[in-house]
Amino acid sequence: MLKRVDVAVETQIAAVVGGTWAAGVTELGLAEGGVGITDMEFTNEAKTGDHDGDGTSNFDEVAALADEIKAGNIVVVSDYDALNAPQHLKQHQHHSQS
Repeated sequence: MLKRVDVAVETQIAAVVGGTWAAGVTELGLAEGGVGITDMEFTNEAKTGDHDGDGTSNFDEVAALADEIKAGNIVVVSDYDALNAPQHLKQHQHHSQS
């Protein structure tokens, strides 16, 4: 996983320059480019491996999940209460059955 500090800094600088900066917490996830997956250059076996035998590499499966998160099809919750909310549990079950 990459934590894109450069994106966070650029976002805050752009807000200052644009006159929209405000103190507080800014969350930058996959959709905002604040985090991402590496190209796995140093873990080639993990990248090209197929952990579940479906013919798709581990990297491609993780990249596909990242795309689903970016598109809003998978909701990543950030706190315990949200994790236990029924709509998230149902959504997780739906995606895990696909």
